[in-house]
Amino acid sequence: MSEAAERIVENEVVLREVNERIAEKSSDLEARGLTESDDTSEYLCSCGQRDCSESIELTLEEFGAAHASDDHFIVAPGHYLPEIEEVVAHHGRYEVVRKKPGYRPSDV
Repeated sequence: MSEAAERIVENEVVLREVNERIAEKSSDLEARGLTESDDTSEYLCSCGQRDCSESIELTLEEFGAAHASDDHFIVAPGHYLPEIEEVVAHHGRYEVVRKKPGYRPSDV
């Protein structure tokens, strides 16, 4: 894996961790009755590009489904990087991408 690709994968992993924390806090609010199950939260695009500042509105259910696998990430539409990942699901507000072999978090 090239140094640039490795940096992108590492950035994506960090963004996924941030998004998982957002999901945890959203789940806490829901459990306390402060939000509804169909409320959305704002998550960061996990495309790994340094200059990306896109956010994606997702429900907890959408977030959980998108991250059912460790090599799946949420990105803003059109933000996938075809050399290291493929789109596995298109949703109006976001896409779910799967890392190609050699570019998965466990490969770094």
